[in-house]
Amino acid sequence: GINMPTDRFFRLCDAKQRVIREAALREFKRVSPEEVSINRIIQDAEISRGSFYTYFESKYDLLGWLIQDKVTEHQNYYRDSLEKNHGDIWQTMDTAFRVCVKFTMDSGFVDMIQNLMDSKSFMYMFKQKMDASGEKGKPAFIKGYQMEIYEKTDKEKCPLTPEQFSDLIDLHMVILMTALKSVCHNKTALDEAEKVYWRQHRLLRYGACGLEKLQSI
Repeated sequence: GINMPTDRFFRLCDAKQRVIREAALREFKRVSPEEVSINRIIQDAEISRGSFYTYFESKYDLLGWLIQDKVTEHQNYYRDSLEKNHGDIWQTMDTAFRVCVKFTMDSGFVDMIQNLMDSKSFMYMFKQKMDASGEKGKPAFIKGYQMEIYEKTDKEKCPLTPEQFSDLIDLHMVILMTALKSVCHNKTALDEAEKVYWRQHRLLRYGACGLEKLQSI
């Protein structure tokens, strides 16, 4: 399974955590999770094998932390953006694509994701993790985050019920991930991918039939 790092790891200074993160990213970008070498990571990060196992039970725990770290960075963008723009979720979504591309490209995270998608063992463990952590197909940490964002959202600009808002965020993520894949894997020009993202985002915001139809559902 995939577990979080130990408390001992989180007691490390930020600089040391960053060194381990960068060494791990380089290795997970290089090969599939099955082929990842802990020896290569610890040599690159200049830590002992013994230290590694006081921080992580396995390389999959390390991988889980890398992913959660990126998810947290993404979630923090939504929290910070909503506070700055007084709860305008549409403005936050408008700029999300460029921010997401920057997060992904700067870290080299996108190269690692491709290796994960090709890994049957990782995808199996990831599915088990998701199934175990949620109800009705949605993990509890995602539900909690969505409701936190809902509370920060100006309801006059986005007059949705909590359930509708959760659906909105899910659909927005599909649009965002599709646009990101277009840039990172299909090598679509950033401006071109952004045009498609905005077009789909406008459709999501204004709907095909208007708000009065939505409210009657």
